[in-house]
Amino acid sequence: TMTTMTKCLVALSVSACVWLPVHGDTLVLNPAADTRISQMTGEADVNFEGQTSTTIHGSPSGGAYAMDSGLFKFDVSSLPSGVVVTSVTFSIYIEAAAGNAYFNFRELTSDWVSAEATWTLAKTGVPWTTAGGDVSALQLGNVDILTTDIGKYKTYTSNADFVAVVQRWIDSPSYNRGIILTSLFGNEYQFITYT
Repeated sequence: TMTTMTKCLVALSVSACVWLPVHGDTLVLNPAADTRISQMTGEADVNFEGQTSTTIHGSPSGGAYAMDSGLFKFDVSSLPSGVVVTSVTFSIYIEAAAGNAYFNFRELTSDWVSAEATWTLAKTGVPWTTAGGDVSALQLGNVDILTTDIGKYKTYTSNADFVAVVQRWIDSPSYNRGIILTSLFGNEYQFITYT
C-alpha cells in the first residue's frame, strides 16, 4: 500500500518538495536548507536565504552560465538504515513565469550553508571552486516551465540517476550536499518565481 503525505501541498512557505517512495510508503521532504545565488549586477556577494519567493532567470543570449540558481538540501537522516528508494519526485510551486524557461538540476558537490551561500561563496570564507556552485556533470533531470504552469506545482519524476543520488545520501550522509536548479538556456527575460 502506498501512502501519500500531502503536507507540502498546503504549506505556504515551501520552496520545493521531494517525494520518496520507501518501503511501500511515500515520504515527503521539504528542504532543510534552500537559498538563491545570483550573478546579476550587484548580487554576486548577496545571500538570499529566507526569501518567501525565489526568482531564477535564464542565461543571457543562451550563454553557458546561469543568471541565478536555486540551491536545495533535504534532510534524509530520519530514514532508517536499509531503506531502498524506488523513485524520487521533485516539485516546485510556480508563482510566476515568463517565456518558456528550461531548467535542469544537478547534484551539488561542495558543502554550503544557506545563510551564507552566494554566487562566489559556498559558505563564509570558502569560495565555490567554480563561481555559481560546484556541481556534478551528471544532469539529474530537466523541466520546462511554461506560463500555463503559473499557480500550479510543477513536478519532475526522477530517472535512475536521481534515485541513485538520493540513495547515496541515505547510505552515506556525507555525500548529501543537495541539488541546484538552474537555467542554461533562454535569456534573462525568461524566469520563474517559485515558493
